[in-house]
Amino acid sequence: MFAGGLAEAVEETSEEVLADFSKVLYNGLEQLQGKSSRMTPFENMFDRYSMSFLGGFLGGGISSAAFDFSDIRRNINMTS
Repeated sequence: MFAGGLAEAVEETSEEVLADFSKVLYNGLEQLQGKSSRMTPFENMFDRYSMSFLGGFLGGGISSAAFDFSDIRRNINMTS
């Protein structure tokens, strides 16, 4: 459960980082074109990243546990 939760947490957090990176690139292109940038990617960074990590950790752990328990139940009912 811990490994599944950690993997999902890292995935969700990396998605947030990638979204912020793309916003920075977009803002840079708008600055070069002389437009004002509307997006601020670094607002509430700690809140967004920590919530992504926590949500991914809980969701990945629960999902991993559900799959593990269904596999155990299926293996118990197997006959030789």
